[in-house]
Amino acid sequence: MKATEYFLKMIQTDHVFKLKWYYSVFALISKNATANEYLKIEEDSYYVLIEKEWIKIDDRLPVDGALLSMMEPIVLEKDSLENVHERLETTIGLTVMNVLYFTSIFGTMFNFQNKAMTPKSVENMVITAYKKDAITVEQYHSFMDVGTFLEGLARIITVSITPKTIVPPPGIKEYSIKVREEMVAKYGTNWVKDRSRIVEYEEALKKYDKAWLKDDPSLGKLMSGKILNDARVKMNLGFGAESAFDETGTDVNLITNSLLDGYPKDAASLAVIFNTSRAGSFFRGHETQKGGASAKDLLRATAGIVIVPGDCNTRLGHPVTVGKWMGDNLTGRYIIEGDKVSKIENMFDYIGKTIVIRSPQYCNQANGICSICSGEVMAKYPNGVSILATDISGAMLNSSLKKMHASKSTTMKFNIKETIR
Repeated sequence: MKATEYFLKMIQTDHVFKLKWYYSVFALISKNATANEYLKIEEDSYYVLIEKEWIKIDDRLPVDGALLSMMEPIVLEKDSLENVHERLETTIGLTVMNVLYFTSIFGTMFNFQNKAMTPKSVENMVITAYKKDAITVEQYHSFMDVGTFLEGLARIITVSITPKTIVPPPGIKEYSIKVREEMVAKYGTNWVKDRSRIVEYEEALKKYDKAWLKDDPSLGKLMSGKILNDARVKMNLGFGAESAFDETGTDVNLITNSLLDGYPKDAASLAVIFNTSRAGSFFRGHETQKGGASAKDLLRATAGIVIVPGDCNTRLGHPVTVGKWMGDNLTGRYIIEGDKVSKIENMFDYIGKTIVIRSPQYCNQANGICSICSGEVMAKYPNGVSILATDISGAMLNSSLKKMHASKSTTMKFNIKETIR
């Protein structure tokens, strides 16, 4: 029997919800380990127990680590799972996620998701179905239970460290010197004071580092987000552009040393690094008061505002160009289309389009905000306007707190004519 055949056989039973099974076949196992109720090793071969019979796995010779891996490719034939409607190439991990999150709870309601999934992306799918009364409360509870169950698998399926994650890419010092020389030839010696040029320099180093990590199982898992773009950069590539106490962004200080190189011997550069740490501590402790003060002001200003059922019949609205970055924030809001007002059922149907949205800014309701201008979500909390308003102070507070952590600079294309129009 092949290992993937064994996997498919087991997930089509209730073993997909048994932690002991995962710990037996997905965790590293010693050649001298004693047999458990699912797996044993004899004569340098894996044997799995199926219906009280030990069956040899033919395609895992010699024994090396875990029997199965979440990242291992697998081919699913049509109808091998309830939500597989055509032959497809996927991974064992995605198959497990689809069985746990979808087929075991919702049957055929959701098609097989053959792409990386995040908790938010999966929850958005289920919440959308829930709002349409397509799923029950019991099913939603089961869905939440799956999230708790998956936490128990983290210690055996999460890539936490690899040889490449703890060392810099070979030749990075020589490469960084080469890139700096190219930057001088291209832009002159003052490029180190131009933040956009520094971003270009850092992106070249990151690209070199990602090429080194290309085939590493940590890339996209542990090595992603802030760890990859901030922490690893300072650890192995260079401190980068440190702002210290400068909040205007005009005082740019490029520190080419990384933590691996040690602190710079130049006193001025060393002072910049120390001041950056001090600034982070200061902003986290002192500047957070601005968020608290603004929260109090917003609560006082909006305490008397309520949401009133009905439509104020205003014909004015706020033009919005819908982008993917908005997430699902506009779903449930109302838009003006000619002489009609309609509710946005799925925001993603409007990506790239400019719509005129009903907004509290243009509401004609005399004693509050009408439920059409507020939108479906806000209308559920007629006395909760003050709570929603304090989101502004939350953003200010979060900005100050983030000063304590590593941050990165990026560039983007900006069309000023398009923006003004």
